[in-house]
Amino acid sequence: MSSDGRLNCSRKLAHVLAPAHKAVVTMETRVLIPPSWVELASLISASREEGFLFLVRLEHEYLSGKVRYDGSGETLLGVFENSRLIAVGGLTQETDSDVPCTGRVRDVYVLPECRLRGIGKALLAELERRARPHFKVLVLRTSGVAIARFYERVGYSRAKANSAYSHRRVLAS
Repeated sequence: MSSDGRLNCSRKLAHVLAPAHKAVVTMETRVLIPPSWVELASLISASREEGFLFLVRLEHEYLSGKVRYDGSGETLLGVFENSRLIAVGGLTQETDSDVPCTGRVRDVYVLPECRLRGIGKALLAELERRARPHFKVLVLRTSGVAIARFYERVGYSRAKANSAYSHRRVLAS
């Protein structure tokens, strides 16, 4: 953690991102509150091209005041590679849950050309680290088969069929 509170992921991801014969890529995870819509524009555009509308919804909900990522335990994080935003992910309180202290993982997206490099896994781990002091359980919604498999590989369980969520994870204290 740097002196300004930002997590520097360069050591953690450097071996995944840069073979020994190439220059090390600088990776950094930063809080995106307030969001920079200029920086998020390329992710919003790329996600729309893939048929995903959740980053469009993120912008609309934030600007309308519906979801501000400013409650206890809430955050919106961005992963930057050499100063370019390549991934985003959020965490909010889940008020619709019957389980107290439930958080919701939301709006996780990694640019297509940056996938399969451990970036999503590292982003999710950082969201979970920040969630632990505030939440006992994390839930999320996803409908994509590949995305569901990703969450299951990193420790999320499928929710019951009648649940409002697709996956959940009990956080260790």
